[in-house]
Amino acid sequence: MEREAAKSIKEWLDHGKEALLVTGARQIGKTSLIRECLRAENVPFVEINFIEQQDLIRMFDKAKNAKDLLFGCPLSPENR
Repeated sequence: MEREAAKSIKEWLDHGKEALLVTGARQIGKTSLIRECLRAENVPFVEINFIEQQDLIRMFDKAKNAKDLLFGCPLSPENR
């Protein structure tokens, strides 16, 4: 099962799609698999985890959509 998911992620990386949605039950290794695949392909990435880093919530609370989240919300200490 994991190999099939890794194959799908690799295919996504190869075709330059803009977004990737990975769904599944909790605690089955989705995040770990994505990290492994990105590292194996030498793809730089930034991980934003609102569960493990709850102080980030205040930095992004003005974002209304993905574009705001990624490009329109200045990342500065004033947002904290």
